[in-house]
This record gives sequence, structure tokens and C-alpha cells, in this order.
Amino acid sequence: MFKKVNLIIIAFFSVLTVLFPIGFTLYLPLLFFYVLKDNRNIYYLFVPSLLALILFAREFAVYFLFLTVIVYVLQMLLHRISKGFYVYGAILLLNVVACVVLDRAGLMEVTLLVSPLHLVILNIISLSFYVYLEHSLIEALKATKMMRSLYDNSFLEILIALVTILGATFIEYQGINAGLLTAVYFAMYFGTSFRGQNAMLYGVIAMLTLLFGFEINEALFLPFVCAFYFMPFVYPLISLNIFLVVAILAKTDYHLLSLLSMMATSVVFEILKNFLIKEKVVDEEVYENVYEQVTGQINQEILAFASFLERFSDGIKLPKEYNQHISDGIKTLVQKHCQRCDKQKECYSHYKAGLYIHFRDIIVGQAQDNDEYYQFTRYCPHVRELEYTGRMLRKNVTIFDECETKNNSLVAQMGGIASAIRKYAVDLASKEELKYEVFAELKRRIIGYGYHITYFEIKRTFVNDFFISLGIKASKSEWDDIHSAISLICQNVMEKRVSVLFEKEERNTIYLKIIPEIKIDVLYGYGAIASDGTQINGDNYVIKDLNNGRFISAISDGMGKGYSAFYESNITLKLVEDVLSLNLDSSTALEILNTFYVIQDYLERYATLDLLEINRFKTMAKFYKMGGCTSYIIHEDGTLEKIINKSLPFGIEELVENYEVPLKDNDVIIMSSDGILENIVDDNRLETFLKSIKDLTPQRIVYELFNFANKNELKNNDDMTLIALRIKGA
Repeated sequence: MFKKVNLIIIAFFSVLTVLFPIGFTLYLPLLFFYVLKDNRNIYYLFVPSLLALILFAREFAVYFLFLTVIVYVLQMLLHRISKGFYVYGAILLLNVVACVVLDRAGLMEVTLLVSPLHLVILNIISLSFYVYLEHSLIEALKATKMMRSLYDNSFLEILIALVTILGATFIEYQGINAGLLTAVYFAMYFGTSFRGQNAMLYGVIAMLTLLFGFEINEALFLPFVCAFYFMPFVYPLISLNIFLVVAILAKTDYHLLSLLSMMATSVVFEILKNFLIKEKVVDEEVYENVYEQVTGQINQEILAFASFLERFSDGIKLPKEYNQHISDGIKTLVQKHCQRCDKQKECYSHYKAGLYIHFRDIIVGQAQDNDEYYQFTRYCPHVRELEYTGRMLRKNVTIFDECETKNNSLVAQMGGIASAIRKYAVDLASKEELKYEVFAELKRRIIGYGYHITYFEIKRTFVNDFFISLGIKASKSEWDDIHSAISLICQNVMEKRVSVLFEKEERNTIYLKIIPEIKIDVLYGYGAIASDGTQINGDNYVIKDLNNGRFISAISDGMGKGYSAFYESNITLKLVEDVLSLNLDSSTALEILNTFYVIQDYLERYATLDLLEINRFKTMAKFYKMGGCTSYIIHEDGTLEKIINKSLPFGIEELVENYEVPLKDNDVIIMSSDGILENIVDDNRLETFLKSIKDLTPQRIVYELFNFANKNELKNNDDMTLIALRIKGA
């Protein structure tokens, strides 16, 4: 009943119930119901209702205008507050005023001043009607499978249809009653939409109402119309018209023009059916979508794992000595051309770590023909001198053959890959998937609530890791109502709490995603400073909010300085990202990483890894430390927790230390490379300082810690990287 054509039909005929001695008793709840659900419905209700009154009940038109204006103003006032009893009070007050005014104007047959009981009864009917409409819609959202038959939008739609039919009975032309044609239309609508006992229930009630209430004998055809429209395709149209032709040829006492009008109505309905009937959810289509998504998901996982293998292979094919030559060469380029350059500070700020890549490519003679390098050559005033020096340095760079690495490196690779793939397969097989019926029912409920779905894609199907992308025809101003309705539907269909997150608004469509309930948000700040204040920082870090409810933050410090350290830490973090993007359990992912990094021990290439994974579903933090320095958790009450690591750098030994910590609202987490917090001589002063700045924003905390480190004596001078995170309840 939320299709626009249906709204127009309902508005045109239901307002004519004012011709009964009840005033706006039945129309007023409908007006409130539709306008409060979507304020744009006022446009589809006002014009048809006003037109109907002008044509058939002109004396009520002025009162209707005043009533509509008041309802619209009340809707604007009630939009941002909890409606509830305010709406009930407004309906009672408006209905009383409308009845009294119409009574004074002589437009009600029963004098209310003489019979106040009549006024009380009308108000009870009006309020009960609205409460049922609202309650039925809300309960249909919350209904579980067992309660689905009790709370169904079909009963709500049947009641609205009956009120519309009552108003339509006042219109008659050449013996054709509009109430009959309206009832026939809704019989076709319900037969096509419900195809079950609810449609037949409507047919019987409408038949009895018109037959005994208004003596319209043709109403006997209504149950047959409902039954015919259970059939698919064009069979209902053909069957109904044959049935009516037989009735005409049999020369029954039924009014000929009424039967012909019913035939014409069936033809019009068939032509406009796609605009009149709410979208049907075909289980097979949802099943196909889920199947395609599952197979595509497996393919993506395999491709992602293949990318990880390729990146790892690329990362180890050059020996450590090669990278050391590159590092020394970059240092020569910087000392010879960059330190005396006027644009040095701007260049470092603008290009950051990209300079390492450009300098490396210049030295090995593989400068990339892309926009980034082209912009760099246009910006740098010494690019020709850099390229000349690079050619001179190239003579000193020896590319080592992979065969020169230790023989047992190959054995380690083979064993590591076998272990990684085995663990990966086990992890994939252990994931439980949601049944496709859940997604079909979810889509059906959303459409049943009246939303027009323009886009529906199931991107992940696991029980504890699902992801549904949804597009609904609506504006951003309706987001609060959409959010609460979709959340309630999902909670009852999927039998678990979910998070409904806004993504974007585009072309009058709101795009949102549905994932398991996110209980916390993470705010963060970060910063990095090179040890000498000029060269690029050899540390690397990553901060990433994954689509699966996990938030990761990691710092890697390659051993040494310069390009060699940058390279080791950079490849470490990229490997971490690749593995965690596989949607594996984090412990499995880290075991795979650790297996692969055993190989680094043979190659004598080491990098620390300090990884924090925050599970936003479970409000838990896991620290994985392989040579990373101490992390701090400052709680809201001022207590401080240290996460201390004892492991050697990632790649030197297989032991992975992990720590699981429950998170609370307003917890602050500090992560750093080994160039800063652990090098501050006075630990007590550091802890006192951390507690004093815990209420600042994460980015401000980073700035204050850098200032504190610079003002205090450090044990040694090294690159510095800081990440600060604040936990907030979602």
C-alpha cells in the first residue's frame, strides 16, 4: 500500500468517508500514518483528496484544507522527537475539533451536542484505527518466523483497502458503483501480492460488506477475482474475463455495465501491474546471488592469497647486501644533491616515502615512466645531476643471483608454503554460512515495510561475517527512520543485532551496508619523524578499517637505517595487509606470516612487527608483537596497562607473542617504534605524562608525545613513529 498509485487511489476515495456521519474519523488516522512514515506522501494524499471533495463533497473542502495544513505542521514539529503519545493526543484533539466544527456547520447528521456519546465513540474508533496501523507495521518488523502469520502487513493493507472501499461507495454512475470497482482492484492486488488465505479473507470481507451493507450483488464475484489472481503471468486476466463473459451470456440478473467495468478494470490492471504491485522477492534469484557471491568470494580469497605469495616472492628474491648497496647509494644522492637544495624541506614533505622509490629506480636505471615520476622530475631542479650520479653508482651495485642464498632456504620455502596453504584451507572450511532463505526473507520484509529497493547485493555470507549492500529510494533526511526500521528487520530475521551504516546518497537513493553489530568506533592519530630530521623515516606503519569489523594498526621497524630499513619494514606491512585481507582468523593469519618469515632468518633480513587488531564486534584487542616495543593502554579512570614484548625481531625466531585485552569506552592506546617511548630515560615521568594527556584527541596526543620526547633525554637517536587510538562506544 506504499506504491504511489495505491496512495492516490486511497487518498481519492477514503476522504469521502466524511460523507458518513463520522466526519474525518477514518481519514485522519490514514493521513497521520502515511505522512509520519514519509513526509513526501503529503503530496500524493493532498491533491487527490482535495479533488475528490471538490467533485463529490464540496462543502467539506475548506475544512479539509485547514486539517491538512495542521497535520503537516504537526508532522514537522514531531519529526525530531519521539512521536508516540504526542501523535495520539493530536489525533484525539483534531478529531474532536473537526467533529464539533462540522456539527456546528450542519454537516453531520447526528448532533454531537445532543449525543456526546457519539463523539466519544468516534474518537475511540479514530485512535484505535491509527494505533492498529502503527502497531501492525512495527510488529511486522519485529516478528520472528513463528509470529509472522500474526503480525503481517497484509492485515494492515486489507483494513486500509476496506476504508477506501467505504468511501468509494458514495460514487455511482449509470448503476456502476465505484465501491465495487475499487474492491475489484484490491482483489486483483491482494491476489497477486499474497496468493493465499489472506487474499481470500479480504475477498470474503469485502463481499459481505458490499453485499449486505450496500446491496451490491456483483460483490459476489470478489472471492473469485482473488482466486483467479493467484495464477501467474496473464492467466488471471484470461480466466476472469472468460468467467465474466459466461456470466453475461447466461443472462443473469447482474448489472451488465458493472460486469463490463470489471473486465475493463482487469485490462487496466494488467497493463499497469508493474507500477501497482510491490516488488516480489524470488527465492531463486536470491539463491543465485548468494551462490555467485560464495563462488566469487572463494575466487577472491584464492587470488588474494596468490597475491600474497607473489609479493613474498618478490620481497625475498634480492639479498640483503643488494638493499644495503641501494641504501648507501641513496645516502650519497641525498648528501651530494639534496642537502644543499632550497626545495629540500618541501620535497621531503610532498613526496615522503615516494622519494626512496624514485632514488632506487634512478640508481638501478629503471626510472618508471609514470605520472608520479614525471611530476618529480618537473619539481626537482637537480634531476639531471641525480640521474648522472645514479649511473656512476650503478657500477657498484651487484644483483645477486637467488642461487647464492643458503641451500636450506629452498627447503624452508617449500615447508612454509605447504603449512600456510594447509592452514588457509582449514580456516576457510571452518566458516559457517547463512542460509539463502535468510537473505530472501530480509529483502521481502524490507519491501513489505514500504521501501523501494534499487540495489541489493550480498557481498559476504558467513554467520559471523556477513556484508549486505543495499540501495533504497529515499533522501538523507529520512536516514534516521530508515536506520531504525532496517536495524529492527535485520535483528529479527537474522536473529542477531546488526549495524546499519550509511555509505552515500546518490540520485535520490541512500546506499547503506549491513554487517554484524559494531560495538565500538576507533579514532586515531599518527605521526613519523626521521632520526636526522631530513631523510625519510625508515619505519613504516599502517592504519586500516577492514570491512569485516576488524580495525588494524601496525608499525614495522626495519633493522638499520635508510632504504634498507625502509624496504624491510615496508614489505613486512604489505604482507600483513595481504594476509589480513583474506578474512582469516587473525591467529591463523599470523601463523601463516610467521611460517613465511622463517625464511627471512636464512636470508638475514629482519624487521620488527607491532600489530594491533581490534575486533569491533567483540570489543577485544589483540596485540601481536615480534620485536615491537611496549604499547600502553590508558583507561578512563587513569589506570595504565603495559603490553610488553620480549620477542626478537620478526624473522629471527618463530615465536609470536600475542596478548588479548578487553576494551572499554574512552580507552587510549599508544603504539610506537623503538625510537621513542622506550628510549625515554625516566619511565615514571612518561607514565605521568601519558595520564595527563589521555583526554586529548588522538592526533593531539601524538603531537604532545613528540614534543615530550624531544624535550627529554633519549637513550639513543632513531627514527620515531607514533600511533594513538581512542575507543568510543558505537
